[in-house]
Amino acid sequence: MRLSDEKIVGAEVLLRWFDENGKLIPITDYLPVLDSNGYIRNVDLYIFEKICQKLQECKESSIPVVPLSFNISKSYYNDDDLFADYMAVFEQYDVPESWIQFELMESISFDDGARMMRLIPGFKRRGFACMLDDFGSGYSSFQVISSLQLDALKIDRQFFAKDFNPQDCAVVATIIHIAKALHMETIAEGVEQKEYIDFLKNAGCDMVQGFYYYRPMPVDEFLALLASQNEF
Repeated sequence: MRLSDEKIVGAEVLLRWFDENGKLIPITDYLPVLDSNGYIRNVDLYIFEKICQKLQECKESSIPVVPLSFNISKSYYNDDDLFADYMAVFEQYDVPESWIQFELMESISFDDGARMMRLIPGFKRRGFACMLDDFGSGYSSFQVISSLQLDALKIDRQFFAKDFNPQDCAVVATIIHIAKALHMETIAEGVEQKEYIDFLKNAGCDMVQGFYYYRPMPVDEFLALLASQNEF
């Protein structure tokens, strides 16, 4: 949600798995296994292709969309074929690059940072926006982000998980200030309380993602929500 006018301006594509009875299977039951055996790469590309298909359908039917962001799993970072794999999928569909954004996890090491400095320009040259996810969750380095030519920082949900905390707010305000100096937009993740919404508006945060506004929903439900927003 863009805080200046509280309009939906983007969304993150998430994975949810339901069993044959419609019961949600916790992501912690299978994501660690997929990460450890490398199969998460197949899942990432599968999700990317499914959404490219959906975006092309929207384009052909003149259905309004907003940019959708995709997580690239850490186990995929050092794969030399990463960029080529994504482009091989993307080029099968007639979808504008501006409709797609890539999220890179904050938990990159300095060695991974060097890899990202080679990877991100490739995506950006093709016209895709790139953002750093979960910023502030553990390995944050302003030196690294100043070198990565990122379009946005997603501020980690840990800052907003507790009751309103002025000390956490001071850290978040500093992150927002530095991001603006580096010409990056800011997105606060996991926001559920109005006190934080008010603070983030005053601090100049650009966007918010979290249960305060909406919970995760199926893609067709999301598209219907977008259509209703555009009616006003």
